[in-house]
Amino acid sequence: MVLWGGLIRDERGDYVWGFMLKIGYTDSLQAEFCGVRKGLHLARRLGVPKLIMELDVMLAVCFLNHPFDDIHPLNTLVRDCLAVIIEG
Repeated sequence: MVLWGGLIRDERGDYVWGFMLKIGYTDSLQAEFCGVRKGLHLARRLGVPKLIMELDVMLAVCFLNHPFDDIHPLNTLVRDCLAVIIEG
């Protein structure tokens, strides 16, 4: 069983908002991207002007910095994350 989640802190490091969800059985990379997507959407909804995101899976960082082929199984998740980042 895989859980993913995250939290948002303010500029002083104080807790603002958090989330956690059980998504069933998947790999750590997909779980990481689910958390990234949720965190990005939450930060936008809360009006966070600047966001520093810390990830546990280095491969997720690589995928965000260098998007891959459209046929990759995680393409939709990665593209959705990038769209939120670009929209600001």
